[in-house]
Amino acid sequence: MPTVSAAGLLTLQTPLGWLAARIVPEGVTRLSLGHATRARAIEAVAGTTGRAVAATAAAAGRVQTTARLLEELLERYFAGESVCFDPVAVVLRLPPFTTTVLTACRAIPFGRTTTYGQLAAAIGHPRAARAVGQALARNPVPLIVPCHRVLAGNGRLGGFTSPGGVELKRALLALEGVRFE
Repeated sequence: MPTVSAAGLLTLQTPLGWLAARIVPEGVTRLSLGHATRARAIEAVAGTTGRAVAATAAAAGRVQTTARLLEELLERYFAGESVCFDPVAVVLRLPPFTTTVLTACRAIPFGRTTTYGQLAAAIGHPRAARAVGQALARNPVPLIVPCHRVLAGNGRLGGFTSPGGVELKRALLALEGVRFE
């Protein structure tokens, strides 16, 4: 059963481990998944807001609205439904190149994949596949920005910085109907 704290912390036990998300009035600032315990998931997103959350009733309402939307989409996603997280606002406080990469990655549809090189070309930097991979490694909101859908140029899985690493990436893709040998 998911829980949302007054401080904007959503936790959810999924088939792939515990997930936690930090939410501020402007949107989700951090999401971490694949943890063995709820406490570890919370620890992974703790201290990422940079300021007090929900100082007013309106701000608290925005946090709760975003949390309910994210919770609903996550439950549908982990039930195997094709889900688009576009309605969920995110807060990306990252360098411009990284933000550009994550914005482009967010457009990769459920059940589809691309490569680091193809994503680099899509943002106008065709020789920057490695830099794209480094930008994706800084993704603060996996699933919402589906970096698990980006593969190495040889079609292999490549890396994944969430707990569980490449096996979690494989499991997420399998949930979306993408299979690997």
